Amino acid sequence: MMPKLYPGTKILMKDLAVKIIKAELEKRGIHLEKIILFGSRARGDFKPDSDWDFLVVVDREMDPRQRREIIGEIKIKLAEQRIPNDLFIKSISQVEAQKKDVGWITYYALKYWVEL
Repeated sequence: MMPKLYPGTKILMKDLAVKIIKAELEKRGIHLEKIILFGSRARGDFKPDSDWDFLVVVDREMDPRQRREIIGEIKIKLAEQRIPNDLFIKSISQVEAQKKDVGWITYYALKYWVEL
C-alpha cells in the first residue's frame, strides 16, 4: 500500500505530522530524541481510515499536566490537518523502564515500529 498523501499536496501525512510534533516540542524547549510510528501504519497493513500511532521520545520526564497540554496542542493541530492519531510522549527513561512490560503501550509500540 502507498502511504496516504495529505489532501491537495505532495506532502505525505506522516511528514506533516512529524513537522507538527517537532515544532510544538521545539516551541516549548523540549528536546526530541525520536518519533516512532507503530501499529498498522508501521506494519503496512493499514486501511484508508486507519489512524497514525506515534510514540514521541523526549530527553526528559515531564509532569503529567505539561505532557497533557503538549499532547492536546499536537492533537488539535493534527486534527486540523485531518490526521487521525494516537499520540504518546515518553522520556528515554520511561521507554527503557516500560519496554519489556506488557502493561504499557511502549511494549507494543516497540514490537514493530519505524523511526520517523
